[in-house]
Amino acid sequence: QRAVLNAVQSVIQFNQQLTNIQSITGATTGALSGISNEILRVAKNFGASISDVGSGVEEFIRQGLSVEESIKRVEAATLLANTSTLSVAESAKVVTAALNQFELAASDAVRVVDVLSAVDAASAASTDELSAGLQRSCAAAKAAGVSFEDLVGILGAGIERTRLSGESIGVALKTIFARIQRPAVISALEDVAGVASKTATGLRPVQDVINDLAEIFPKLGREQQVFLTNLVAGDRQTDKFLGILGSFQRSLDLTAVGLNSAGLAAARNAVVITGLGKQAQLLGTEFISLFLDAKSGGGVFGPLIKDGVSLTRTIIGITDSLVKFGQPLTSAIIKIGLVAGALTLFRAAFHGLAPIIATTFISLTKGFSAGLVATFSAIAAEERLRQQYIATAATVSGLTKMHLALAGTRTIQKQAGAESTTLGTTVLSQSKAAK
Repeated sequence: QRAVLNAVQSVIQFNQQLTNIQSITGATTGALSGISNEILRVAKNFGASISDVGSGVEEFIRQGLSVEESIKRVEAATLLANTSTLSVAESAKVVTAALNQFELAASDAVRVVDVLSAVDAASAASTDELSAGLQRSCAAAKAAGVSFEDLVGILGAGIERTRLSGESIGVALKTIFARIQRPAVISALEDVAGVASKTATGLRPVQDVINDLAEIFPKLGREQQVFLTNLVAGDRQTDKFLGILGSFQRSLDLTAVGLNSAGLAAARNAVVITGLGKQAQLLGTEFISLFLDAKSGGGVFGPLIKDGVSLTRTIIGITDSLVKFGQPLTSAIIKIGLVAGALTLFRAAFHGLAPIIATTFISLTKGFSAGLVATFSAIAAEERLRQQYIATAATVSGLTKMHLALAGTRTIQKQAGAESTTLGTTVLSQSKAAK
């Protein structure tokens, strides 16, 4: 019952999100249907909550992005959430920061996730740490001429070397990128270390300047090192700056990994969605999708689903009465089983897995039938309850027959027939005993 109520609540929330999107964009009913299908597609592909995906699309549209760009960004954000411990909302902030600050196209959103996933896999810096550092430093990095891949490489190496938080390294890079371009620092680097920051056409990329400084730094005297460190990093970021310098060759290696990371995040996601939690989420999304179909009366299974929803409500109503007569635990088990059977039917209808699901459902029916018999025996004196029990048994038999119609296999038909016969005999025996 709770599963059904949760699904209904999700449908209501999703419907409100679609209404908000239509209000913002002025989309026609047909266009809104297309947006709905895209949101469902993303939720199914990534085993994500449909409300999370819908909320992300709505938020991006409110930022002034087109529907197409919003879908691409939320798809990347959901992919990042699946390959890290970030939520979809947190992932959306990371993707937005990278795309906006580095002036990347919406089509580059997945590339952002690929790079983060690649450096995560190749270093001791997690995607979560890299994301935290990225949000702190990407604006300063872009202003300093540092590319997205270079920044992630520097962050990864710095976090790995110092074992400080991603946020801490990000703040340090923000300071370093800003200070190293000051005229006094440019002059000192050239005078003390022989590192040129300028070319005939302008300033060199900061990562090139830091790379040159990293090579010459160990050869400088102690006083020179302290002087340049304080000048470039300031008093508060000295330890981070030294860690970044000491690991700069490592950062170049990680940058190369990031540049060759196309498709990595998708490959990791393919593994993630096979997990039990994601599969459970997918089942819920499939049910919501079918519920929406039934609500509109569309689809091949529209009428069947409508009848199934009504049947599920009837089952819940009947079993609710059992609770009132002193059998809460048994009735709860029956209720969960029957609702699970109804949900299984819907999923089987959608995926064409009826033969497998029907076999599973028959097994479930054995346990639930036993529970019904025990409940009936305990309170057989109540004639009204006996009638409710018989109606419930008939409902179970009806659900089994519905599965048989979908399955279309002789073996399952024989098994279901045997189960129905056994169930009927048991019910008849208990009925006679009650009299």
